[in-house]
Amino acid sequence: KVTPAIPSVLTGLTLIYTYDDAEGDSESGTTIEWFRDGVSVPEVTDSHTVPGSILSRGETWSVTVIPSDGTNQGTPQTLGSIIISNAAPTADPTVIIPISPSQSDNLSVQYTFNDADLDSDSGTIIRWYLDGVHIPELDNSSTVSRLYTRTGDQWTASVHPSDGFTIGSPSNVTVLIGSSNSAPSLVSLTLDPVSPISTADLHLTYTYNDVDGDDISFTEIEWSINGVHAPEHDDSMTIDAFHTSKGEIWTVRVRATDGIDISPWTDSSPRTIMNAPPELLSFSLGPEDATTISQLGVEYTWSDPDGDPLGGVHVHWFLDGERIIDHEDLPTIASAHTMRGQDWQAEIVLEDSDGATSTDHAAPAPNHRSNILTIGNALPNIDFNVSSSAIGQLDALNPLELNLEMEDSDGDLVVASISWIRDGFRVSSLDNESLVPIQWLTVGQTWVVIVIADDGQGEVVEMVTPELVIGNIPPIASFSGDDNALVDSITILDGSDSIDSDGDIVAWFWTIGENTYAGKEMAYVFDSEPTSVNLTVLDSDGGQSSIERVVQATLGATIIDLSVTKGAESIQLEWKWSGEPTEFHVWRSSKMIQDRQDFASAVLIVTTNETTYLDPFQLAGDYYYTVTVDIAGVENQRIVSSNSDSLQLTTQDVIMNQDETSNLASALVVSWIIISLLITGFLFIFPRRP
Repeated sequence: KVTPAIPSVLTGLTLIYTYDDAEGDSESGTTIEWFRDGVSVPEVTDSHTVPGSILSRGETWSVTVIPSDGTNQGTPQTLGSIIISNAAPTADPTVIIPISPSQSDNLSVQYTFNDADLDSDSGTIIRWYLDGVHIPELDNSSTVSRLYTRTGDQWTASVHPSDGFTIGSPSNVTVLIGSSNSAPSLVSLTLDPVSPISTADLHLTYTYNDVDGDDISFTEIEWSINGVHAPEHDDSMTIDAFHTSKGEIWTVRVRATDGIDISPWTDSSPRTIMNAPPELLSFSLGPEDATTISQLGVEYTWSDPDGDPLGGVHVHWFLDGERIIDHEDLPTIASAHTMRGQDWQAEIVLEDSDGATSTDHAAPAPNHRSNILTIGNALPNIDFNVSSSAIGQLDALNPLELNLEMEDSDGDLVVASISWIRDGFRVSSLDNESLVPIQWLTVGQTWVVIVIADDGQGEVVEMVTPELVIGNIPPIASFSGDDNALVDSITILDGSDSIDSDGDIVAWFWTIGENTYAGKEMAYVFDSEPTSVNLTVLDSDGGQSSIERVVQATLGATIIDLSVTKGAESIQLEWKWSGEPTEFHVWRSSKMIQDRQDFASAVLIVTTNETTYLDPFQLAGDYYYTVTVDIAGVENQRIVSSNSDSLQLTTQDVIMNQDETSNLASALVVSWIIISLLITGFLFIFPRRP
């Protein structure tokens, strides 16, 4: 296609087509031929456009396109009957003369007629509008009489150019009818201060004059920050410092109107917001109750309107009214430089990072001088503690000793008094003593030491120790007897070895396996398995201690080859022993002794260190014997075949023994009678001296 649809000498012609190739070949060598009124126009051959400069109204144009891929040409395509239309004229520029008319001037519209087809002006339409309303009686008039105008009217002329074929777009021009009134004029404009800081308000003052004597009906004020209009401040005479910041550049412009005419803008000189000094909010010298052990120091608070950090803090020190140069700019005065009765004072000057100071160095403002501080008496310094040789906690076995050191920075003589408080009551016998002997100490007591130091200046220092509690020394659990434990024998576990250094042990608790027992001594029969034995002891003050050991009972040695035979008057026991000399226990029972429980029904008939024993005949019956042996003081009651034997006494054995016994008894009686008679006769012959 060819655009535009209605071409003219102003638009020219533009060819638009779509190329396509079935084999996908790109376009190459396509020819374009333009025709004007059927005649080829070679100057635009192969061109997609035809400039308007070679077109004329009424011409008929056509174009033929022969596509080519560089090898073959496609079917020619022709688009014809493109008729060149008339070009619309223009009226530009259009003006109203005079440009700034008053109510005494006639209005005249002037315009320049332009036509691309070189047609002449023919049928151009002129319309006049007053304040937007069409005035028909002035149609096609190039002038408006001053009789129609008045001050404040807005007149618009609209020119619709025509070449006799086409009416072009209208060209409009508007003027405002002025008057002979003179606009107000600015007499003076001032923006203060000339060098403002960020804490200073900006103040605008101005004066206007009106030569016609008219009143100023309205004034416009516009503020700008760094060249950018700040409408939020418009029409303000004062800019609060809150709205300004260091480094900003402020300007203001003003114009005024008398209700008819408005003056031109008048601009102020720029004002750069300068750095504001830091502000001292509070200042004091402390501490309030300073003494010769106090370090003097200044305390202050400050702010900086610009948010600048402090670049320096200058402190001037005064002693008894005289400035001390050696202490310049020191934030503190060490206690070593002060004496009782001196008067100290300080001055301060703050300086921010830009060099601005909060006050004049030479004559600081009154709020930059501190209070006067008089150095008072320093109380004595007491350093004391209570010690003991006890390890860990205080106990009743080690005396309490007070370690006391006192000093006075004023050099005063310090006198101390010492009071010992036991369980809340003062022990006067220990007044001013530094040692509490153990005779005064028992477990559970609470002691406190009060030390009062007096330097003779009217004030004393009283120091009290924390409560000192005499602690209980736990008992030490210990037991013996387990070293000689024998299987199936009674082992005596003895807790007597347990001790309590600061009291008495009042209870012994045994845990053997899963069983518990109480008592200082404990008899227990161990088997062959390892057995855990725990002893816990309690002292009279509630302390406790435990000890636990694993006891491994051993199979103790026994006698061997026990022989039980029948003698003439007794049962004869013989056995063998290969160990160290010891004691043997001979047990007799009417029943077989098979294990240690059977000893309950047996009788211990003798304990001997011999390996033989004669048991006189008793009643007829069965006699069972077992011989046990002491091993390291423990009777080994283990029963084996080699330490047990038996025999049977018949009635005849017993009777024969009784006859022999009776004869022996008779002989003994006769002998006793004879001896008695002899003794009596002897006493008779030799009587006792009176």
